[in-house]
Amino acid sequence: MKRMMEHGMLMKTGWVTVVMVLVLGLSGMVNLAMAEAMDEQFMLLMGARNAAKAKKYETAIERYQKLVAMPGDHVEAQSELGWLLIKADRFQEGQRAFEAVLQADPNNLNALRGKLEGARKSKDQKTENAVLARLVRLSPQDRELRKQLAVALHNQGNYEEAEQHLAILMGEK
Repeated sequence: MKRMMEHGMLMKTGWVTVVMVLVLGLSGMVNLAMAEAMDEQFMLLMGARNAAKAKKYETAIERYQKLVAMPGDHVEAQSELGWLLIKADRFQEGQRAFEAVLQADPNNLNALRGKLEGARKSKDQKTENAVLARLVRLSPQDRELRKQLAVALHNQGNYEEAEQHLAILMGEK
């Protein structure tokens, strides 16, 4: 009986050991797969940045698109993709890239400035004003942004709102 109990304990210990080996082995495989995925993401990011600097914009865009389609947080890469799309005069795609960034980080100044640039290049005054107003709310001490908003509002005949910003710029408020 004693031997059977010892054998039973060995069996239980043996199964636990087998299960642990399997789990640790799978864990190692998962870690390896994660490392390989991270390496692929790093290579795509560096490859996209390099292609952009080499003025191979379509290649860079493709690499950024592959990267941001992968699981994980790619806010910076998504923003870089947006700027590259704006540079390539693909304004709507650039705006969508910046919107994706803003969904993840609603106050991302880089994405807002990119969205502003895209709105200006595509002559979308409504979006330009909305983004400028948002940037001014986020950075109220940025005189240049406030001045741009005041001028845009003035040029559109929105004198009352432009006056509020001009008064702040002139230190009257």
